[in-house]
Formats: sequence, C-alpha cells, structure tokens
Amino acid sequence: AAAGLTAKGLAPVIVPSICPPYSRGTIPVAGCTLILGSDVGGNYAKWVVGAVMPNMEDIAIVDWGTELDPDAVAEIFLTSTWPCPANGKKYGASAGFLDAKFRKGDCYSACLRTHRRLMPCAGLGGTAARSVRLFSATQVQQYPSGFLRLDFNDREAKDELYIARLKKKNRRVWFPHDVAQDPDYIAESSAEELLENDRGQTYWNEHPGANHYGDCNKLLVLGTRYLTRRMAHPRNQK
Repeated sequence: AAAGLTAKGLAPVIVPSICPPYSRGTIPVAGCTLILGSDVGGNYAKWVVGAVMPNMEDIAIVDWGTELDPDAVAEIFLTSTWPCPANGKKYGASAGFLDAKFRKGDCYSACLRTHRRLMPCAGLGGTAARSVRLFSATQVQQYPSGFLRLDFNDREAKDELYIARLKKKNRRVWFPHDVAQDPDYIAESSAEELLENDRGQTYWNEHPGANHYGDCNKLLVLGTRYLTRRMAHPRNQK
C-alpha cells in the first residue's frame, strides 16, 4: 500500500513575537496586504482571504466562506473589509486569484468586473506542467489585451504550501486561534496526501477528497509569490 507524508497534523504553531494570536475576521498586525484566493467548482465558489505580512513572505489566514458562483466572490472582493485591531483601521483585498479551471466564462467575467484585480488561474499537471517552473502569466485569448491568466505548476504550488511552509516552516502560514470552530475548513485544508511509489518517487494523491479550502490557501501562496515578483520586476509579466 502507498504510504507517505500527509498534510494532516501540519498546522503551524503561532509564535507571538512574529504573529500575535488573532481571531478569525481580523488582521493580526498593521502593514499587511490582503489578497483573496478562490476555488470554483460546478456548484460552489469557496474563498479565503489572507494577510500577506510586512515581510512579503508569510501569510496570515484572515477569513473564508462559501458562495454559489464567481460573481458572488467578486462582490465580496469589491465590498468587504476586515479590521486591524493594531491600528483601528479596516482594509479590503488588493488582489485576488480565482481558479478558472471550471466555469471559465463566469470566472473571466467576475475578474473583469473587478477591473482585473481578480486574476484567473489554472493549475497544470502532467506533461503540461513541464512548461512552467511555478507560474507563467499568459494572455487570455479572445479577451481584451492585458487580461492575463496565471498558469501554474500544481505540484510545485502544493510543495510550497504543504512542505516548505506548513511542514518545514521555511515561510509561514498563520491561522487564527479560533480556526477549530470550523471543522470543514480544517478538513479541507489538510486533505492533501503525498504518497511514495515502489521506486521511492513521491507524488500527490490525485483524489484526496474535498480539498477546496486547501486549494484556496494554495492560491494565496501562489499569489504572494507572483505579487512579490511583480514588485521586484515590474516589467516582467511572467
């Protein structure tokens, strides 16, 4: 039987000197940038908002929810704000990343509605993933010039979230102290399983069960990497 490392039990430990304990729906420290990640399926559109910490590496999970369609996610992106107790101010999300593998037309329309602050994404696996190391921004055909889709290597993105961040803590993902009040979020954030074949090669289980919030978290990590690269190389779209 296949055996290997699972994402279960890899929840990070909050270190107060880096990220003080905080409640769901609040931003833990001042100077963060809020971004949104959304996983869209046939009859749902789940989303997670994360606060990119001032070091532009670590992410604190702020809030999450479930909607029926991408347009509802766009509405949350455009109208919702979250308080930062450290300075008494409220902030909305500055950027978002929407998985557009399913319901592409609806996802693209939602992104255009936000004046492209929501960016459609598509995870690549198998031979298709060989064309990108982590991500590549490409023009969406038959849409206005400059409307980009972020194609990404799904294996690399999972490695970044579950191994580099949650297991090895090279870069951190923080969770609110009351996250256990939502067992669905915990279950979907820890559903992924890294298996090992007879040759000692590892691979992610292609059928891990419901992992929608985990995919939202993955998009936050991907989005953070993309945004920091854009800031470092503003003319580099890929």
